[in-house]
Amino acid sequence: MALEEFIGRRVVLRIQNTNIQDPQIIPNIQDPTSPEIFSIVATIASIDELGVWIEHPDYRIYNENTDKTETHRAHILVKYEYIGSIAAFPDLPNTGLLEEHRIGFRIEKE
Repeated sequence: MALEEFIGRRVVLRIQNTNIQDPQIIPNIQDPTSPEIFSIVATIASIDELGVWIEHPDYRIYNENTDKTETHRAHILVKYEYIGSIAAFPDLPNTGLLEEHRIGFRIEKE
């Protein structure tokens, strides 16, 4: 299965090297056992030779004209060398995954 087939769909990206990623995609709580790796659910906007472009629906930017912070839809590049894995779900409807950029950790009970 080719990555191109998942453009426009949600996937789970496991991203490495949090210190050099866009701060708006880094979760507030990182996995304490692996602080350099985190996972996000994101919609793939595009792919190219550099990496995977993901969509961020509410990217915060400063507007110099209004002197206020605004939110806008943005595409963020995650380079291939910083992607540990991509989990795609071909049999799951696109609405079956969590909202884009919602970070979560699962605690398993014995």
